[in-house]
Amino acid sequence: MGDRRDLAAVHRDSGDARSVTWRGGSGSDLRDHGLDRKAPKPLNRVLRIPSIFGFARPRLESHAATMDDEPIELARCSRALGYPAGRSFWFLIGHSSTHRKPIPTMRRFLATNPHRFFAVTGMFLLASLAVSAEWSSVTRHSGWKQHSMRRPKPTVVVPADAPGQPPADAVILFDGKSLDKFETPGGGDPKWTLGDGYFEVKPGSGPIVSKNTFGDVQLHVEWASPDPAIGKGQDRGNSGVFLMNQFEIQVLDNFEAETYADGQAGAIYGQYPPLANVSKPPGQWQTYDIAFRRPRFDTAGKLVEPARITVIHNGVVVQNNEVIYGPTSWLRYDPYAKGPETGPIELQDHGHKVRFRNIWARPLPGRAAVDAVETAPIAVVSVPAEKLKSYAGEYSLNTRPNSPPLVVKAMGDHLMARFPNRVTEMKLVPIGDGVFQFTETDAKFEFSPDGKTLHFHIGGDTRTITRRD
Repeated sequence: MGDRRDLAAVHRDSGDARSVTWRGGSGSDLRDHGLDRKAPKPLNRVLRIPSIFGFARPRLESHAATMDDEPIELARCSRALGYPAGRSFWFLIGHSSTHRKPIPTMRRFLATNPHRFFAVTGMFLLASLAVSAEWSSVTRHSGWKQHSMRRPKPTVVVPADAPGQPPADAVILFDGKSLDKFETPGGGDPKWTLGDGYFEVKPGSGPIVSKNTFGDVQLHVEWASPDPAIGKGQDRGNSGVFLMNQFEIQVLDNFEAETYADGQAGAIYGQYPPLANVSKPPGQWQTYDIAFRRPRFDTAGKLVEPARITVIHNGVVVQNNEVIYGPTSWLRYDPYAKGPETGPIELQDHGHKVRFRNIWARPLPGRAAVDAVETAPIAVVSVPAEKLKSYAGEYSLNTRPNSPPLVVKAMGDHLMARFPNRVTEMKLVPIGDGVFQFTETDAKFEFSPDGKTLHFHIGGDTRTITRRD
């Protein structure tokens, strides 16, 4: 990547612009497995600002794409350049050595660095526009019109009678009787010990993997650490649940036991500590309910979407749709590399007699892609301006007194409708005599010839709305 000097300003709550200090570092000061690390807040988008010949240029990148060699760190710059209190900017840091340098006052900064001031000010303006443009594209990102009756309906799944039990479409990986759905990584029979409704790690025999492979998946696993507890730290009831053989959810007995935060039970190992420690005492059965979205790559093998993981441990959310930096590993995570789109569920042999039971998985379907009919241009007809104006007015959505109205306005060659308690107006274009189609929604207004009512067609239903006098 070359010599890249990325500076970060760390905000301090003071009215003086000089209260901001510069800090450098090649990555997070909270190193992997640091004992003083606290649960991090997940980050989806960051603004990286490399400095080249003294000038900075913004580049908006995805969370995963910014992680070249080291864990990332974010800091906030507030009032560093004399901006008013409450105006803050965020940017990424990275530097090869640690140092501190006080920021000059605004007057001194302008006198000695006018070109940099205008460059940085322009940079932040461009960056804010880039962020606005990016997030404005979220509107209708699926391509389907809202409430579309053509959009495919979800498959009916019969749920279980009790929490934790498999729904009708689940793949049963362990039913309490047999390890037939598992094998060794080399394809052999598992050597783990089968008990009454459970199986147990046989230390030294190696991991076992499911014969079924999964990509996006909902996974349920129940486990119990040995009782009485033996050992301390990571050498205490240790195992792991690996998704696609790459992403580990830590299994560990850390009930009233000390270990590093990103290695506790419920951690995405080495990356995200659990949001809460809900571990039960040794020997008691615990549950993991995991939702996993696999990473996506383009045809050239470039990562286009990192993996995401949600974990519910004993009924408590401990991982909230976290963005995964790369395959988990001890000491540091590994970089992403394109591979098969599915992989087995692996259970780790870490030398401890951890027990497992009631394991099942549900492959999660993808969202239905929008089709050409849904995205086809609306066949708009021409309507005289006077005719359009005749539809404008206030309409009653219900018979309650003093209820706010639906307001319809004529705007050029189309109508605009504002529903009560809505922030924005909605555009409708004419598609027939007195019939108007919403541009973003699968809905229509059909006005009566006498202009006293309109029929609101939406979601397979029709609602008659009366015009106010």
